[in-house]
Formats: sequence, structure tokens, C-alpha cells
Amino acid sequence: MSQTARLDSLQTWDRNYRRGDIQAIKRSIVRFGFNGALRIRAGVVMAGNHSLLALRELEAAKVKPPTGITVEKGKWLVPVISLDHLSDDEATAFAIADNRTSDLGEYDEESLRVLTDELLKVDATLIADAGYDLTVDFGAMADQAGEEAERLRKEAEEEEGSEQIADKAESSEPGILLKWGEWKIHLTDDEAEALSIRAKEHLERTGTTFGFVRAILGLS
Repeated sequence: MSQTARLDSLQTWDRNYRRGDIQAIKRSIVRFGFNGALRIRAGVVMAGNHSLLALRELEAAKVKPPTGITVEKGKWLVPVISLDHLSDDEATAFAIADNRTSDLGEYDEESLRVLTDELLKVDATLIADAGYDLTVDFGAMADQAGEEAERLRKEAEEEEGSEQIADKAESSEPGILLKWGEWKIHLTDDEAEALSIRAKEHLERTGTTFGFVRAILGLS
């Protein structure tokens, strides 16, 4: 049964081995509210430690209490579920199970893509607040493309011999190589720069680079 407890009365589990993204959790809580409950035993949070830390930081920053959080005498109260019916060992096993059962799940990537496409048309920030970083580092992309080009060169060298690949290297054009699936597309430096400009414009207009390819292809 859900109850409430003062945020500053709760302790983190000092044996917690999970590493969560507190900033992502904070962003989600601010946008959508705190819609869960911390699972506690004897005042120690056995499940929800990173939510506890995120809430502490938000309270310290004196932000408006998010939906799901109540205030009493200036202190935040958070929903909790007691695990006092479990022994110490059972509570530890539950904490492990809470992490593990989440790890065992899988994503239907196509269904996720459909959902994010729908949200993108409504408000791109919804996707970001849901924890997905949709920005693209074109500098990193160029580096990765360069690494991919080098890998392909080495593979070709192994297959064709160093003399043949040297001939190809002398006639190769400057620029970067983009690869996805079976496609390998060579871009000149001018093309790469133009593409980066278009991507920056799309980011400034929509707040995300998600859907950029669809935009330049005229699909949206």
C-alpha cells in the first residue's frame, strides 16, 4: 500500500550497484511528474535510489514540486511502498530482482520508432524528456566515417594486395565515407559541409536532429 515519507528521512541503499542517469530522471520528473513510489525497508530505499537522488537535487534547487510530490512544512513528501514484510536477505534479493527483471526485457525497435515518429510531430521535446538523446555529433560522425573508410581500405589491402590498394588511394577523392546497411556513400568536403549546415538548421527549427533525413528527402 502506498504511503508518503519525508524525502530527507530516507536513506539510499549503500550496497546499490546500479548506475543510473540522474539528469535524465530529473528531466522526466519535471516534465511528467513523479508517477511511481520508492520501495523502502526501515527507511532505506531498496528500489528507486536514483529517483531519490534526483528528487533531492530538485528539492535543493527549490523548483516547483512536481506532480506526485506533496509538501508539508516546507519539506517534500514522496510516495513510498513499505517492504518491511521482507527479511533483510529477501529485501536484498528483491532489489536485485527489480534491476534484473528490467534488464531481461527487450525493445520492439519498429514499434518504438512508430511511437517516437508520432511524438515528434506533436512536440520533439517529449522524446528528449523521455530520455532519448536525438542529437547528432557530425564531427564524431565524420571521425567514425573516417575510421570506417580506413577499415575498408585494410580489408581491401588484405584481399587485393598493397600495390593495388596504393593505386586506388592515389586516385581517391577527398572527403568522408558514410555507411549504413549495404550502402557506402562518398561525400566531398563541400557536400559534408552543406549537409552539416542543413542539419544545424533542422536542429534549430525542431529542437532535435530526429527526422533530419526524412526532412531532406522531403518525406515530412
